[in-house]
Amino acid sequence: MFESLSDKLKRSLKNLRGQGKLTPEHVDLALKEIRMALLEADVNYKVAKDFVEDSTGRKIIRDDTLSFRTKNTSDYGSLKLRFLNLDLSRHPVLQFVQGGQLKYSHVFTDRTVNIKLFQPGEYDLRILYDENGNGKWDPGEFFEKHKQPEKVQPLQRKLEVKPNWDSEVDITI
Repeated sequence: MFESLSDKLKRSLKNLRGQGKLTPEHVDLALKEIRMALLEADVNYKVAKDFVEDSTGRKIIRDDTLSFRTKNTSDYGSLKLRFLNLDLSRHPVLQFVQGGQLKYSHVFTDRTVNIKLFQPGEYDLRILYDENGNGKWDPGEFFEKHKQPEKVQPLQRKLEVKPNWDSEVDITI
C-alpha cells in the first residue's frame, strides 16, 4: 500500500529532476500528481495504547493499528455549472440538497461553478439570496426587528452526479 504511494511520489519527483529548466507548469504538474497519489492512498497508523483516550478517560488496552482507505479520484464526479442569468448583486449562494439535508453550498464569485471532486448522487438545487453576506440562510427576526427570512429559490432541475463523469450544465433561473 505504501509501496505504491512511495512509487508515485518518487515518479513525480523524478519527472521534476529530469527537466533542464523548471517552469511553474512543471511544478504545478508535479504537485497535481502528488495530490492525486495522496488522495488514492491506503493508510495504516500504528497507535500506542497510551496515546488514545476517549472522553470518559478510558484508554485502549494494547497497541493497535488504525487503517483507512481514501477513495480514488474515479469515485467522484466533476461539475461545471454555468448560470446564464444570475444576478450577482443579490449575493447568491448555490445549495446542493439531498434527502432534505444541505450537503454543500457554494458562494458565487462569478456565474460558473467548477468542482473537481464531488460526491456522486442526485441533488436538488436551490439559490439562497444572502442579504447579509454570511454564506448561510438566516431565519430573520420578525417580532424583534421586523426582518424577513432570506429568500431561497428552488431550481426546477435536479442534478445527478455520477462517479468518474464530467457534468457540464447550463442553468437558466
